[in-house]
Formats: sequence, structure tokens, C-alpha cells
Amino acid sequence: GGREVDQNAKFWNWTYSTLARNDCPAIVAKVLHETGAERINYVGWSRGTNQAFIAMQDPALKAYFERHINIATMIAPVTYSKHTSSLSLQSLAAARAFDLLHRVWPYGFLSTDADYKPLNWLVQTVCLATGGAVCELVKEQMFGPSPYDDMEVISMGFFSNFPAGTAVKDVQHFMQGVGSGEARFQDFDYGSRDNLAEYGTAAPPRFNLTAIQTPLAFFRGENDVYTEIRDHTKMVQELAPGVLKYDKTFRGFSHCTWAGGNAASWQMWWPDFLRVLKRDWRAS
Repeated sequence: GGREVDQNAKFWNWTYSTLARNDCPAIVAKVLHETGAERINYVGWSRGTNQAFIAMQDPALKAYFERHINIATMIAPVTYSKHTSSLSLQSLAAARAFDLLHRVWPYGFLSTDADYKPLNWLVQTVCLATGGAVCELVKEQMFGPSPYDDMEVISMGFFSNFPAGTAVKDVQHFMQGVGSGEARFQDFDYGSRDNLAEYGTAAPPRFNLTAIQTPLAFFRGENDVYTEIRDHTKMVQELAPGVLKYDKTFRGFSHCTWAGGNAASWQMWWPDFLRVLKRDWRAS
């Protein structure tokens, strides 16, 4: 914290691919060390899935994950995002809003209490004043609609802590994959000239999903704005044969039903989730 960090461009010069190559293996290593286990289950939701996908295909890391992960269970698995159904995300991507923001503010996005607490207070206040109608609208744009979502749980759990901070560059990276053009799951795009300096190629490297050999399980919501069926299908088709052990779409689920759903929703997916985790996939 502190202003020296808040406005330190070097500190905020990272995206989810940076987290994938550094934080993701460090977390696995920490759990292995603390438990003494040889293999563990990886469970990721949303951004925790796309970081794992990148790590598991990385030539320097893939053997480590194959050796130590029984199965990577991906809840709301995110890779391609071209066809998101969120009009808000489509509009922000089309306007290149975060490209412009990064030029003038290459630091944190809602990264301090002074940044996000007033916005959080405003969201909470408006939600209460409108009987939850605004919260529902915001939730549908951010996560997708669902008859199973419990708005009281989501308001207390999600909107009491969200929006929260990340790097502007991190959001910019995600937005590069949304909307027009070819579907892309790739490293950060600096533009052809700067890509040559960064990667040695005019285009950023694509992430090679076919290289993943760690067993995978996918739990996808039908109404999830981040896992639209065309993007999900493209991801599945790029995986090597036999890697995907479980792939189920849950009708009516949004991006946040997994943690913010009502009791009925938990009965629909939790038993399958436990069965996936309890099985030894390396022996099968």
C-alpha cells in the first residue's frame, strides 16, 4: 500500500498471464509443502481457471502440474471471451476504454480503499433504495442472469467486496479478447512493433491448450457471460484427447451461481463436484 505503490507503473506492470507463470505455481508449491502431499486437486473459479490454463500449457511449468495435480477442476472456465453476451463488456471493448485508461493511468484499477469504497457504498445504497433492482441489473451484466442466484448472498458476498483492485493492464489484457476479430487466447498484445521487442514476433504468442496434459473437469453455467457456448466449444475442441474428464453445463446458472446460488443450486452441482475431487484420475 501507500502512494509510492499506488502510482508506481513498474509495480502495476502485470496481467493474468504474469500471475499464471508466478503466483499459480507458487500457490501449488505452498500447498504441497504445507500438506506434505505428492499430488493435490486444483480448484479454480473464473480468473483462477484462465491462470491455471496458461500455467498448465507453459513449457516451463506443464510437467510440474502434470506431476502434482490429480485433476484441475475449473468452475466457470474462462479462456476465449470473444462472444460474451454482456453488452457492457462488449461496449467497453469496442470503445477500447481500458487502452485509453492505461495510457493515462498505468497503475491500479480500484486498488485502494479511497478508490473502491465510495463506489461500493454507492452500489450498496442504490441497491437498497431500489429494492435490489439495480443490483440485479448490475449482476446480470457482470455475471449473467439466473433464477438460482440469491441476491441477498450476492449483495453481501460479492458486492460488499466488489469492485476491488487489479492492474489496469490486467483488465486491458482481458478486454483484448472480447468482441470483434478472431477469437484469441494469447499473451498481452502491445501492438506489432512493441510485440517484436517483447516476444520477437509481430503478434503475441497464443496459449496452446492442446499442450495441456493435466486432467481437467469443467463446471459451466448456461447463462454465464464469460463462458458463452461458442467460446466454450472452441476451448474444448482444442484440448488433447482424453484430457477432459468431466464437462457439464448447468442450466440457468450464471458466472456467480456457484458461490451466490440458493440451496437448490447447491444440490444440483455440489455432489458432482465432490465426486470429481474424490476420484484418483491418474489411476483411471
